[in-house]
Amino acid sequence: VLDANPAEAALPELARRAQRLALGGTSPAKVARLKSLLPHAWLVCLTVAEARALIGPDAETIEGAVLARIVQTLGPQWVLLTEGRRGLGLLGKEWTAVPAHPGPVVNATGAGDTAAALVMFGLLRGWSAERLLPLAARAATMTLGTWGNVHPEVGTVMVEGRAS
Repeated sequence: VLDANPAEAALPELARRAQRLALGGTSPAKVARLKSLLPHAWLVCLTVAEARALIGPDAETIEGAVLARIVQTLGPQWVLLTEGRRGLGLLGKEWTAVPAHPGPVVNATGAGDTAAALVMFGLLRGWSAERLLPLAARAATMTLGTWGNVHPEVGTVMVEGRAS
């Protein structure tokens, strides 16, 4: 798993070390650093804002499945698109989307990363998008409702593979 935080010059060397490369956008300002790595990526996890920034100014109004398909044309096998309060979607061969779970927002930090981690875990275990996306949405909501970057029970959601 590699995000856009390391120095841009270091990213290709770090990516070469991965057997299966998963990328995370980090922020709209930094996501362009990952563009050259997308042809080698197994999975890329982006917010809508990061995906639009990656594609360019013509993408300002593009959303959901269309936005994910454009990103996928740049190379990754899978595209996870987090849409905040609207939910999240995953594109492999097909687009699957789920709404966000309702819940309190104590701290927004870490919710997208939590969802991305659960999607990576589920894909590596061979879970379908229909199984893993509700879990990812639930885990993100759990994280939103706690102080800190991840809810302490998210691991249980991942291992048990159930959303409630």
